[in-house]
Amino acid sequence: MRSYILLLLLLIALTLIAVTLVYPIRDDFSPLNPYWNGLEKFFDEKNASCLNLAAADTVDPSKNVILIIGPSTSFTSRDIQSLRIFLLRGGRVVLADDFGTGNELLTGLKVPLNLTGYLLSDPLINIGSPYLPIAYWGKRRIALNYATTLNSSKFRVIAQSSFFSYLDINQNGKHDENEPTGPFPVAVLVPYGPGELLVISDSSILINSMESRESNRDFTDFLLSGKTPLVDCSHFNMSKASMARNSLQETLYFLQSPEVKYSTALTIPWIVALLLIRNLKKMRGHR
Repeated sequence: MRSYILLLLLLIALTLIAVTLVYPIRDDFSPLNPYWNGLEKFFDEKNASCLNLAAADTVDPSKNVILIIGPSTSFTSRDIQSLRIFLLRGGRVVLADDFGTGNELLTGLKVPLNLTGYLLSDPLINIGSPYLPIAYWGKRRIALNYATTLNSSKFRVIAQSSFFSYLDINQNGKHDENEPTGPFPVAVLVPYGPGELLVISDSSILINSMESRESNRDFTDFLLSGKTPLVDCSHFNMSKASMARNSLQETLYFLQSPEVKYSTALTIPWIVALLLIRNLKKMRGHR
């Protein structure tokens, strides 16, 4: 009877694992999301990995770029201090945000810059909607998706919106008399000691549906500067399905680690030996 219960529990566990692995992930900016709003393409094409921002101070700045994309949860003092250390070691950090918690990070780093939080609209220079405006990176075009702008007067502007753009403050879809007109900064470079912080007022330029639009791929290469991207995955609001998938993958990675493999290789012979000894004792007891 006990063996049947164990078999049933094993089948249930295997079913749960299978469902977790195949259940579609649709979270914004998730590396596991293959749909329009995910980062699966970026992770695959750029060999990106997730990073807990609190461990940024352990990252090699000569090999990696840290990206913080669409953060939606608060930053701790540990997060900010760790990122500051990375920057002061000559690291490059990319903050791509629009209506999330990016300003909280900028304040913590004592950077005199902020995301305005007003929706950028361009009725003329866009890719099908005023809220999908084009920004100019030199002579090249970057496609934005429900972006905001940067309040910047002292930092180098990398990209800006067109002269036809405006801030749709009341979001009524038309340019009212009191709404400022462009161009507006949408990407700036902030020197931070020997490091540099690139701030972009759009969190969507890297998502699956936008990464190949206009010159977005070239702009991404500029941001990465030939280094391997580490994406802060610790400030996303993850669904339960994503958390379960991440936990399962971390467990699988752990089981595949050399330490576990060697420990298993050493343990299994001992278990087999103990079972053999136990069976021999039982056989002698029956004689």
